This record gives sequence, structure tokens and C-alpha cells, in this order.
Amino acid sequence: MTFPACWICGHRDRVSLPIPGATDVRRCPLCGLIHRWPLSDPRRTEQSLQRPREFIVSRLEEQRTGKKTLREEELRWIQRLSPPGRLLDVGCGYGLFLERARQNGWHGTGVELSSPEWRYATEHLHLDVLNQSLSDARFADNSFDVVTLWEVIELLLEPEKVLREILRILKPGGWLMLRTNNMRFHVPALRAGGHPLLRPLRLSPGVLHDFGYTPESLAQGLRKERFGNIRSFPSPTTEGDVYRTGGRMGGMPVRAAKTVLTGVSRGLFLLSGGKTILSSAFFTVAQKPDTRPTIFHLITRLDDGGSTENVIASAQRVDPRRFRSLLGYGPTKKTPVLHSVPTLFFPDLIRDLSLRRDIRSFRDLHTTLRLMNPDIVHTHSSKAGLLGRWAARLAGCRRIVHTPHGHVFYGYFGWIKNTVFLLLERLTARITPRLIALTEGEKNESLAFGIGKEDQWSVIHSGVEWSEPVVAQRDGSRRRVRESFHIPEDACVIGTVARFEPVKGILHLGEAIERIFKIKMDGCENLYFLLVGDGSERLALETLRLRLPSPDHLILTGHQTDPFVYMTAMDIYVQPSLNEGMGKTLVMAQAMGLPVIASRVGGIPDVVVHEQTGILIPPADAHALAVEIEKLCHSPALRRSLGEAGFRRVRETLDGKRRFSMDRMIFLLETCYDDLLEKTR
Repeated sequence: MTFPACWICGHRDRVSLPIPGATDVRRCPLCGLIHRWPLSDPRRTEQSLQRPREFIVSRLEEQRTGKKTLREEELRWIQRLSPPGRLLDVGCGYGLFLERARQNGWHGTGVELSSPEWRYATEHLHLDVLNQSLSDARFADNSFDVVTLWEVIELLLEPEKVLREILRILKPGGWLMLRTNNMRFHVPALRAGGHPLLRPLRLSPGVLHDFGYTPESLAQGLRKERFGNIRSFPSPTTEGDVYRTGGRMGGMPVRAAKTVLTGVSRGLFLLSGGKTILSSAFFTVAQKPDTRPTIFHLITRLDDGGSTENVIASAQRVDPRRFRSLLGYGPTKKTPVLHSVPTLFFPDLIRDLSLRRDIRSFRDLHTTLRLMNPDIVHTHSSKAGLLGRWAARLAGCRRIVHTPHGHVFYGYFGWIKNTVFLLLERLTARITPRLIALTEGEKNESLAFGIGKEDQWSVIHSGVEWSEPVVAQRDGSRRRVRESFHIPEDACVIGTVARFEPVKGILHLGEAIERIFKIKMDGCENLYFLLVGDGSERLALETLRLRLPSPDHLILTGHQTDPFVYMTAMDIYVQPSLNEGMGKTLVMAQAMGLPVIASRVGGIPDVVVHEQTGILIPPADAHALAVEIEKLCHSPALRRSLGEAGFRRVRETLDGKRRFSMDRMIFLLETCYDDLLEKTR
């Protein structure tokens, strides 16, 4: 007998697969593809499906109730891999999955040949569904982020043509996700159901459509059609006994059997390291290849701050022709809108310690990274760094980069937590090929704490952008800001821009202000303090303000989106941090030509040169801070000298770019990525 070439491996021989009560079933001896024989005619089948038929309500209810949980699970898997975008559901049926996806922000389109299902999806759910084959729909190249095939590929009589069309319409890096029956389960189930002893029960424990796949045979077919990054894993079952599998026994034994099967199949999958799938159905994800390396950035949260600005810039500004960036993050007070970078949300990735949520977050990260398999995982900040790096390592990602954005070994927690974090960071550094410090000071402190080795560390300053027009028009902005707060033109204004949180040392500045007013230094009546920001210590500052003899001389502006403008009103810039990775506002202040008083911690000494561009003092020393403020207030010449030196320094060039510029940061990042990719290629 002559068989057509197997669409997966091209082999023309078949072996008979005896199944009691079934028609002729054949199996390819090379790849294991199973199919009925003879195969149906694709065109005749398509015409039959499109022929008007009666709408059967019971079938709709079976889909709605029996697969509700399954569809939710499918949506969760998709959203682990891609942010909401354009989704195509091939063989979308009644459109129930598309409707759920639409509720979660996806722009869904469907194709469905069956006339009753198509009518329900378009007329009742008002979905964009086409009553034609995928090839006839003629979608544009690279037009979808995700394509799904739920229980469809086993019905396709020309699967290779459909997969080629899907590859064409997917965007580079886009995902195909499908669910199909697992023949490793269904062939034995069909044989068991047809056994003479069980035949009187009329059981239907297995099913075979036109084609039948195992995870291995399907993966081979997807590779043949040039898909990459292929992963398969067990699928949950439908709820209840949707397909009357139990026969005369009813649905209760079926539900019990499904519970046992789900538990056993998941256990075997985990114990075998993801190699054994014995569930009745399985999910498979596959990606359209993208020639660009994928960089997956991960940060705990995207709240306002220097680390957030750094991460967003790192993801957005690397050359999109050379790198594909993705950004993962946890719960955030105000999520920024990122148009050019796909983002993935991890709801349990929180900053505070929580064993339950940390375990869930680790599980979600591990699953995403295992499926996505990015070329480089770049973690940022402490919590995301610990969970993300171990999740990446266990998922098989070897190219890992971590930027701490300052450390947490002092200034944040008590000594017990500090010790625990230190031990964890030492251990995690061993699985991190590249560690990036924002300054030489941060690098040296980390090495002194035993974090990593010298050859693991690189120094890449966080890129800082300032508005040259604002600098050029400083006098006009200075006058407007001062007028808005009723500050005299000849007053000396001391200011800061910061989150009002303990690590920023803002209450130590408040104590210094109180000292200055308490001892009534000369010129105190012409001294103003401008504090730009907000946070948990705002109330304490408000209370302190009311204790001052001149409350109007302490101005709290609240959070501002453009703090650079407020710096124009300042004469002295103060940063009393207890811990600081770099201090981007220090660069901005010096770009404005302001003298700086700052704590000698973390990376600040790399940004502020003591007695050249500013004054460095011990952290948490309100007395020293008050003395230096008073000193600069009464020394206009010293203020001018320090400010001019700082102005020149932040404009110096290294590697052909400004020392602290965004361009230099991106240049060094791309160099780091290239080096890591080349050494591990």
C-alpha cells in the first residue's frame, strides 16, 4: 500500500496500530505520528463544516461549563509569555476563549469554519471572527503576537500548511500555543475501553481524530516548520464528564479518575525533569525565531526612582536592530506606559518578605524563563535579583547579569536581615557571570563584603539626562519657582530631591534644619529649605516644620514629575542618604552648577569629589550637615567654585560620550551583552 509522505519526517512507510473497535489506524515508524486511514479530503471537509447547520445549545453549554477552568489556565500560560497584544485563535469555536482574552486586554481575532459556532461568536459575542480557513483569511506578515490552536491541530488534514501560515503571520519572537490529545495516553486508553471485559460498560476513555500526536512527534513537526524554543507540559483536564466518557458508569468515576491522573502526570513530569508527559492532553508552546538576542530585564517594582529610570532606559534604548528587550516587574503604585518594550507582570513579586508569595513568584518566574529561554537574563535590585537569578539558573538560562543598584547591607534593615541578605548575595553571586555596579565605590564595597570576584564586576554609571534648555534658562526658571513659593530673590535656598524614606536620611536633614534655626545662626531669616519629594516620612517633616520659628522657611513641595526645574531655585544641594548606589540627582544638581553636600556612602564619592565639586560628610550626622550648610551659606565664592567644578566634571567625556550620560550607559551595556554572548556562544 502506498502512503503519502509523513508531514513530519517525510517517511512513506506506516505500521498498523491495532485498536479494538476502531477503523484502520496507522503509525509512522520514524516519528510516531498516528493517523486514521484513509485520510479525509481537506476541501470536502472544509465545505462540509461551512454548510449551514442547526445550532445545538447543549454543545455550547458543554464548552462553557466543561472547559471554563481550562480556558483560564490557557490564558494564564499565554500571559506568562507575552503582554496583551494581537491574538489569533485558529478554530476558535464559539469564541469563549477569545471573549475571556478580550476581557484581559487582548485584541483578539478568530477563524472558524463551522457555521453555527462562527455565527454565535460574531452575532452574540460580537467578536472579530472569520468564517474561512486560515490561508483564505490572508492576514498580513508579522501581524500577531500570539496564535493559539486549542484542540485543533489533530483535526487539520494539512497541518504543515497551517503551521507555515502561522509562522508567516507571527511577529518575530511571537508565540504559537496549542493544546492537543496525548497519544501516549489515548492509545492505551482506547485499547482498554475496547477490551471484551469492559465493552459492556460502553466506556470512551480515549479518542483519536484524524491525527494523533505525542509531545515528541509534535515538537519534531514544529522544528521542521522552523519554529524554535519548543516546550511541552501536561495540560489540565476538562471539568466533569463533558464527553460522556464514563458510559454506563456515569460521571463520578470519571471525575475521580481525572483528579488522580492530573496529580500523577504532574508528579511524573516534575520528577523526570520535564521529560515525561503522561497526561491525557498536553500544551506546547513554540516561538517564531528572532535573529536578535532576547534580553529579559526583571525588577521588583517600577515606582519612581533612579533604579526604575535605569531599567526602563536599559530596555528601551539598546539598539532594537541588535537586541530584543522584555521587561518583567511586580506590583507597582503607578505603572509607567512603555510603548516600545513588551512587559510581563508578576503579581507576587513584592519587595517585602513573604514566604507564600515569594514561592509563588519564584514558580512563575521559573515557568516563564523555562518557556521563554531568553538569551540573557538581566536582574535589577535585591529581591528580583535573588529570585530571578535562581529561577533563571534552574530554568537553564546561563547568561545572567545582575545590577544591584546599590546594596542593602546597611541603611535599610537590622543586623539580622542584613546578615541574611549578605549570605544570600554571596551565594547567588556564584551563579552570576556578570555583576554591574553603578560606581567604583559600590563595586569596592561589594567586593569587601565578599560579593563576587573582581573579574565578575563591571562599572556602568546610571545614565542621567538633564534638560539643557532648563540650564540655559536657569535665571527665568529660578525667578518663577521662587515667586511661586514667596522666596525672596536674595535668599539662600538649600534643597534636595528625594523619596522621603529612611534610607534617604531625610530626617537627618530635618534635624540639621532644626539645629540651624534653634541656634539662630546669622542670616537665618534669609535662609530657606526646599524639599522636593514625598514618602513615609512626610508627616514627620510636616510636624518638624510646625516647630520651626519660621515654618514658611521650610517648603515641602510633594512629588514632582520634573524636579530639575525646582533645582533652578536652589543655591546649595544636599543629599544626606544613609545608602546610595550612585545618586542621579547629584549629577543633575552639578549639571545645574550647584555645590553639593552629601553623605560619604556607597557610590556618592564617585559622583561628588570632596572639596572639589562638593563636601562629603559622615552619614546620619546632623551636626556636621548643619555646619557645612552654614559654611556654604556664608561663602558665595566657595559655592561658586564648587558649582563650576561640578558643572565641568559632569560634562567630561569618556569613551567619546559624557561621563554620566545615557548614551555612555547604553554603549557599555551593549558591550557587556556582546561580550557575554560571545564568550558563551
